[in-house]
Amino acid sequence: MRYRTLIATGVAAAGLGLAGGAMAAPQVTAVDAVKTGKTKLSVGVTTLRGTSAEAPRITVAVKRRIARARVTDWDAALAPDQTVQAFARFKRVRSTVGSTLTIRVRACDTTCATTTHTVTVADDGDGTNPAAPLPPGSVDANVAAAAALAHVGAGSRLIEVERADEHGAAWEVKVLRADGARVKVYVNADGSIHSSRAVGLRVGRGDDQGR
Repeated sequence: MRYRTLIATGVAAAGLGLAGGAMAAPQVTAVDAVKTGKTKLSVGVTTLRGTSAEAPRITVAVKRRIARARVTDWDAALAPDQTVQAFARFKRVRSTVGSTLTIRVRACDTTCATTTHTVTVADDGDGTNPAAPLPPGSVDANVAAAAALAHVGAGSRLIEVERADEHGAAWEVKVLRADGARVKVYVNADGSIHSSRAVGLRVGRGDDQGR
């Protein structure tokens, strides 16, 4: 399974020179995010080349983590407004296929432009996320998480959301209950609760661990 949803905002910053020529920053035209492992994410950035002869310096920020994007085809972009691709790799970023991320991209050439993008996380298609595609109209990870938290009750906290067609449900949501118990909640594609079960009690350092 492979799908991408691109929601991008392009911004070009320009300054006029003495001769009236424009010196423009690279313009970000699209951003996508692909889940490549349990806590690994690849962010692709598509830009239009600015006016400088130097390769653009592109940084990407996701969930308070910042990475430098590697430009892959700068040599092929010989004139302003030609497309340039760049990729940033992130580790220890929790996300689920179908969830949304807010990603900030800063692209600098002669000048800099910063844009913010809301992106839907896609599957890398290599079997990392083997669950079957969701049917049309299914709830996304955020809605599934909210349904699970409401089901478990007040004071519960989200641990993780995963796509899973286990037990016939669409999402498996792990929740920490107010009393410290961990609960797995299985949510159907329409957002209703399929089933739930407690899977353990979280014991803090100050507890007597039942002794």
